[in-house]
Amino acid sequence: MGEATAKAYELQNRAVGQAGVTAIEIAKQIAAGNIKVTPDFLVQGGDSVGGLLSAFLTKHIAGGTPRMAAAPAAPAAPVSRPATPAPPASQP
Repeated sequence: MGEATAKAYELQNRAVGQAGVTAIEIAKQIAAGNIKVTPDFLVQGGDSVGGLLSAFLTKHIAGGTPRMAAAPAAPAAPVSRPATPAPPASQP
């Protein structure tokens, strides 16, 4: 089977050339759904800040933005306590 495939590619290469074979293989991969050609969403805008914000929000709503992990809480500082209670303060 491997020899038959190699012979087929060789004949195809002679018929349409290397660029043609490459184009055919790319078209096969696109048709099979292995290569994404179109974007999930398209954002067009006038100013750059608005366009960037729109793109971010659209991607976030579509579920494409991973949630930022919260920073781990700092470990609590050890509390030093006296070993024995302090004597009561003397009253005048």
